[in-house]
Amino acid sequence: MSDEYSQSVRDQKINTLRRWFSIGAVAVLAVVLLVYRTVIAAWLVYTFSYIVWSFNLFGRIIPPQGIWVALIILIVYIAVGSFYGKGSDDEKSPMVSDPVKGPVEAMAGWIVERRRGVYFKWQIAHLLGKIYQAHVEKTSGRMNPPSKEVEAFLDAGVNGSYMDFPMPSRFAKSEPTALDIDLEPVLDYLEEEMEIRK
Repeated sequence: MSDEYSQSVRDQKINTLRRWFSIGAVAVLAVVLLVYRTVIAAWLVYTFSYIVWSFNLFGRIIPPQGIWVALIILIVYIAVGSFYGKGSDDEKSPMVSDPVKGPVEAMAGWIVERRRGVYFKWQIAHLLGKIYQAHVEKTSGRMNPPSKEVEAFLDAGVNGSYMDFPMPSRFAKSEPTALDIDLEPVLDYLEEEMEIRK
C-alpha cells in the first residue's frame, strides 16, 4: 500500500507541476504575442500573400490537364501501395504475442521487488502460506511443526494482510516484522515436508 500511495502522491505532484508549467507557458506566450503583435501580424500577412502568389504562379505555369494527371497518378500509387504493401508486411512479420507470466515467474518478481515494501513481502508470504495450508489439508495435519519464525511468516501470509504491518518510513527506523525473515528456512521447511508427506 505504501508503494501505491507514494506513487499516487508523486503522480499528483507531477500533475500539479505540469498544470502550473502549462499556465506559465501560456502566460509567457500571451505576453510575447502582445508585445510583438505588429511584427507577427506583418509576418503572417506576408507569408499568406506569398503562398497565394505561389499557387497563382503554379496554376499559370502548369496546365490543368497536367494537374489532373498528377492527381490521378498519386491516387493510383496510394491505392496500389495500400493493397500490396500491407499484405506483404503481414506475411513477413507474423504477430508475436507477449509470453504470459506463470506463478513461478511472478513469485520471482516479488522476491526481486521484496526490498521495495511490505506489499511484495506479504505477496510471497501469502503464496507460501496457501501452499502450506493446502498441504496441511492434504495430509490431515500430520506434519512436523515449523519453527516459530516460519510459522509466524506463513500465518501472516494466510491470516493477515499487508495493511496489518507498519509502512516503512524514510526518517523512522523500521521495526522487523514476521515478513522480514530470510526465505530460505521457509522454503526448506516446505520442501522437506512435501518430500516426506508425498
